[in-house]
Amino acid sequence: MSAATLVPARRLAGNLLSLGAGEIAAKLLSIVAFTYLGRTLGPESYGRMEFAMAALVFFHLPADLGLSLYGAREIARNRHAASDLMASISAIRLGLAVLSYAALLLFVLTLRNDPQTQILLCTLGLSLFAAPGLLQWVFQGLDQMSWAAWAVTVRQGTFALVALLLVRSREQLIWAAIAECAAAACTALFCVSLARHSLGLRLSFRGLTAGLLKHHLRSAAPIGFSEFAWALLWHLPTVILGFLTTGESLGWFGAPHRCLTAIHSFVYLYFFNLIPSMSRAAAPGGGLSQLLSRSLSVAAWCGLLAGLGGTLLAGQFLSALYGPRFAEGGRLLSILVWVIPVALISGHFRYGLVACGLERQLLRSTMIAAAGSIVFSVVLGSWFGAEGVAFALVLANGLHLLVPYLLFRHRLIDVPVWRTLLWPMLAAGVSLAGYRVAIASVGPWPATALALSLFAAAGLCAQYRNLAGLWQGVREAAAR
Repeated sequence: MSAATLVPARRLAGNLLSLGAGEIAAKLLSIVAFTYLGRTLGPESYGRMEFAMAALVFFHLPADLGLSLYGAREIARNRHAASDLMASISAIRLGLAVLSYAALLLFVLTLRNDPQTQILLCTLGLSLFAAPGLLQWVFQGLDQMSWAAWAVTVRQGTFALVALLLVRSREQLIWAAIAECAAAACTALFCVSLARHSLGLRLSFRGLTAGLLKHHLRSAAPIGFSEFAWALLWHLPTVILGFLTTGESLGWFGAPHRCLTAIHSFVYLYFFNLIPSMSRAAAPGGGLSQLLSRSLSVAAWCGLLAGLGGTLLAGQFLSALYGPRFAEGGRLLSILVWVIPVALISGHFRYGLVACGLERQLLRSTMIAAAGSIVFSVVLGSWFGAEGVAFALVLANGLHLLVPYLLFRHRLIDVPVWRTLLWPMLAAGVSLAGYRVAIASVGPWPATALALSLFAAAGLCAQYRNLAGLWQGVREAAAR
């Protein structure tokens, strides 16, 4: 590995170390909070909360409309524009938050038979008004990933603290919504303070013109529509299941889906860290093909390890977190976990389209996958209930891999993704075969340990050079 390729690898590793530490802390706090809520509220009330939070996503995304990712990309290209972009984008997000909350109130009217969910959604919606102060995208564009990590930790820490202090029974579900609002407000205050005192950036709306705001909104809108379509792909199955079923079934689906969301945040974290480098590498002669090939190789092994481990340990994992009342969700988690390797592979092409300025192509591919998610969820959910919706989510994410890959290959460059996937898939097959052979003689736990060890050993051998370079970058970042 040449010195030229080690430099960005070390920078990426340092940023990933900062983000990873913050995300791990945040996810531990989130796990504590949501497992406590699941045990306290029970499957039925917990399912109602998951339904409300999934529905809220479709109002949070229009309040951002792709402006965060667009702003991070533009700051990565021109750091001197950070102050102007922060003011413009925050002003737009404030106006969009007002419109989104109005739309939320109209949606609440459709839930007349469930007043508790109505109150829950109206309260959760107040968190929309914190959007202008959520400036993690500014830190991302400036490669200040440790500050972005701190913001995530503050948000999850505030939510966990308020939820643990105030939610004592299933009748106190409203306090979970208040905890979310408090978390959003505290994070916004933290980001604004950090931007002002550490970066010298202030939220000043003077000098903004309608033409400038319209330009930013028009440029970011394709990304925003893509993110909205992605939410249809990712969160609409929970909403659809809420209309198709009642009672504990939604809670049994909501708990593994929450676990999947927590795991998937590390996928987002990876590309959150990678996209500034992808944006720079997208320039002529920037080495985008080499960057994607190396990243895909590592991601394939890590993703399949997560899928393999999730399949073998899903039931024990979910019961340990949420308690025996959620044991039925174990088989759902063993299906849903395969979204992770698919998303890790597809993210290279989805975010690659954004880095190369092809947001409209990303929008088209995400809309196709979202349409597939809706059809799959309605059909399979009607036939098989929660298990059918879990399969629908995996199938839709598979569609979200295939279409962006074909577009990326047609419009930009051909990355050897299938050749990259061959060896980790073979290793996963051998590991599963070893598990089937060993389980009859030594039991499930030793067989699981054997399967995961076989796969991990194969991955370490295959990725030795890449991991050595990344490890050197992590050591240097830790020393700094």
